[in-house]
Amino acid sequence: MIKKVTTHYLDDKEYEIVNESGNKVSIDMYPADEKKALAPMELLLGAAGACAAVDLVEMVKKRRKTVDDLKIESTGTRRDSIPKSYESINLHFILKSPDCTEEEFAKLVKLAVEKYCSVTDSLKGRAEVTFTSEVQK
Repeated sequence: MIKKVTTHYLDDKEYEIVNESGNKVSIDMYPADEKKALAPMELLLGAAGACAAVDLVEMVKKRRKTVDDLKIESTGTRRDSIPKSYESINLHFILKSPDCTEEEFAKLVKLAVEKYCSVTDSLKGRAEVTFTSEVQK
């Protein structure tokens, strides 16, 4: 399966990515105090969390557990040398559910990240991807 997105130049530090359906994401490379959008490396962190989350929610609901909220805090440590790629990424999954246990959720997170997520799979051999989880009642 071939996927395609097109990146459009807007300004020296601003770009827009458009997929074949016409959905858009803005990115910029401004300093933190001037940011209008996410940077490409921030998008990668978010993509890893979102990718795993899709399968994770499906698996939790398949077990007839409630998903009141799900938040993924993605953090990455970048190399000092150019191209400054990520050397490690941690995905912390926080599920708000009255009926899912910590143990059950941890097992599902492991499956989502290690087996089903194509983004984290694409990072194998390039960055160490770790994950943690918690359930809030």
